[in-house]
Amino acid sequence: MSRDFVTRDKQELIAKLLKTVKELANSSNSNYRKGGLLGLAAMAIGLGSSSKDYINDLIKPILSSLIDQDSRVRYYACEAALNAIKSCRHDSLQLFNEIFFALSKIVADPDMSVKGGAESLDRIMKDIVSENNSFNLVTFIPLLRERMYAINPAARQFIVSWIDLLHSVPDIDILSYLSEYIEGLFKILSDPKPEISSMCSDLLQELLNSTMNNPEKVDFSSLINILLIHSQAQEATTQYTALVWLKEFMNLADTSSLISYSAGLLAATLPRLAPSSTDDNENLNISHDHAICSTIREVAKAINYSLRQLVTMEQEQDRVEINSHATMSSNSAEVKEPTFQISSLIEVLICELSKGNNCPTSVKLACLDWLEHLISKVPDKIAPHIEKDILPILIKTLRNPSNEVVISDLKVLGLIFSNFSDTNHLSTSTYRSRNEEFRPDYFSQFMSTLLQLFFTESSFLEDRCSFIVKHLCLIMNAEDIFRS
Repeated sequence: MSRDFVTRDKQELIAKLLKTVKELANSSNSNYRKGGLLGLAAMAIGLGSSSKDYINDLIKPILSSLIDQDSRVRYYACEAALNAIKSCRHDSLQLFNEIFFALSKIVADPDMSVKGGAESLDRIMKDIVSENNSFNLVTFIPLLRERMYAINPAARQFIVSWIDLLHSVPDIDILSYLSEYIEGLFKILSDPKPEISSMCSDLLQELLNSTMNNPEKVDFSSLINILLIHSQAQEATTQYTALVWLKEFMNLADTSSLISYSAGLLAATLPRLAPSSTDDNENLNISHDHAICSTIREVAKAINYSLRQLVTMEQEQDRVEINSHATMSSNSAEVKEPTFQISSLIEVLICELSKGNNCPTSVKLACLDWLEHLISKVPDKIAPHIEKDILPILIKTLRNPSNEVVISDLKVLGLIFSNFSDTNHLSTSTYRSRNEEFRPDYFSQFMSTLLQLFFTESSFLEDRCSFIVKHLCLIMNAEDIFRS
């Protein structure tokens, strides 16, 4: 009938017939609703290419029926939607968001016949999107972001499959919107069903590969915070994947994009340096096996190394800029403030060292290596933090039961004494001129505190006195130690 009306150009009859069928589809009687759905599908087929002029009237009533309380009505709605969309083909993309939303609901339908119909409808929509180059990502991304937090496994699988599809279509640049949906992908990655987690992991790897090939499309700054959060997740696969992304970002992003996140990167990396073969990992509260924990540690070591290089590079850049501006006249452009702030890094290191025995030995050693690195590479920025922040925690760390930690701790102290302390009283020092800036006598302060600890804590005196004094003599001049 509708085909005949189109042939005869009877627009008013088409509208009248459409109104009648829609009323049936919205009836309170489930049988009438099923009949109305069949009528809408038949009209779409009969209208042929003219169906595009009636998209809203044909498809919206069907989509409403996809959430009907009667499972048979929902099944009829799936079949009707399939036939109507086949007829409308690419014109149905006008209602893509509405179709996608309805699909994201019915793919998790408890009725298997409805679920099967949803899968058929899903396939046809994917075919249509794949062959079309005018897909509207701007309006779709907010809906995608909303639906990504579904808990149902089937709904999650549906979401991942659509991102995978959109990523595979050359004319659809979903990579540029990565920061909008990567958070949801990491949530899905921790799904307890292995097949869903694996599917999501494969997609994340594909997206990472695309990011490495097209770094100019990605806003690294907007992604780093998300990755930092998930790098500290309880689930090992999520943690590992986030760390891998961060490791690649260290190589891809420019210095200015990363340096402001150095403290966050350090905080995420240090606890992951604990070896998997020890009980230290109990402190991480991670459900993981030995193999993945070892892999996590290797990735964390790579990030830690790159971060140290980054800090050094940034300091050199700041020094060059300061020297360059110093040679310019006072009328020149305003001097740029250094971009690297070290206080947040020191705060992270002190926080880890302050955990005492709850901090694994390997992590303590990494923290002490960091302090040694910073004192050597950025002494001017370290200096304001020595007395109030660094010295107290170094003295506290001398109580650590690990000989390796104590030796490393003493090395950092020795470096402080040689770089920052007023050492004129030491036998190896040279005469300081009147114009030389006054430097605190950290060595004398330390020795005074150490002797007080030996005096007040008998166990510390018995267990550590000879060991500490011996290694202090090896690090510094033995005569200075005993004269103090």
